[in-house]
Amino acid sequence: MDTDTEPDPQVRVQRHVYDFNDLAGGLAQRLTTIMDAPAGCHYLNPAVSVSCSQPTPAFFAKVKQEQARWCRIASQTFRKRERRSAKSWISHERITNKYARFLDRAACFTGFLFIDGKVSSLQQLARSLNLTDRDVRAT
Repeated sequence: MDTDTEPDPQVRVQRHVYDFNDLAGGLAQRLTTIMDAPAGCHYLNPAVSVSCSQPTPAFFAKVKQEQARWCRIASQTFRKRERRSAKSWISHERITNKYARFLDRAACFTGFLFIDGKVSSLQQLARSLNLTDRDVRAT
């Protein structure tokens, strides 16, 4: 048995109170905190923050679980047409820039994934780390 192996980094989950009239508002302070101290892995949506010092399969599994939980809450609250609307949820004006539309929607629905201070998509990062769907779903 190898006694020199270090335990997996701890995945931390913090739940937040959210306001359906201002979904992005609660994220602003948490986003600022991450931008000030970007090291590590962080996932944020209006209801939860998930953090870990390294991108482990356990981190991705928890992110997928929390993202699915929030998407269920959002789908029960907002109609599909409202969730997919090209209109901005934050500024309430039409957004034509594709990346700006992604950021606006992420702030309210899909959430943000940061790895060492850079925004990433869950699928893109899992591919770059050679993680399979099974690794991402692992508990």
